[in-house]
Amino acid sequence: MQRYPMTPQGHAALEAELKQLKSVDRPRITASIAEAREHGDLKENAEYHAAREQQGFCEARIRDIEAKLGGAQVIDPSTLPKEGRIVFGVSVVIENMDTEEEKQYQINMLSHLHKAKEDRIDNELQKIQDAAINNQNIFEHLMEATKVCSLGQITKALFEVGGQYRRNM
Repeated sequence: MQRYPMTPQGHAALEAELKQLKSVDRPRITASIAEAREHGDLKENAEYHAAREQQGFCEARIRDIEAKLGGAQVIDPSTLPKEGRIVFGVSVVIENMDTEEEKQYQINMLSHLHKAKEDRIDNELQKIQDAAINNQNIFEHLMEATKVCSLGQITKALFEVGGQYRRNM
């Protein structure tokens, strides 16, 4: 079994996302599929195909999270020995020798990316969604979004606009 090292905060974030997917997103998608089926011929029903695609993304993400949680190796950085080594989850301060400027980094913490870039995340995700909905090429927007957003955030944004983005790559 593959092990997935993560901090307690990372574990809690995955559990929260899994709960959201199972209790909110999955039922919403199921309802969308049922509604689309009522419209008749499924071969030419774009809403049905978009909802089925969303269902596929949702179920894949649920399986991915469940696998990671099943193989989770929760590591609390505060319990690790402090021997002057940089290890998983700890914060380090790096000093520029020329300018004496110091910067603090934390090893392997996605939540810090989200906090540090939160002022730009929604804007970049909205640009991707707008481009997909308006049949524009979203590649340029994806490249900008990857500078501030996680893959999960980008996937969720595309998932929310349905299958539009596949036709516009």
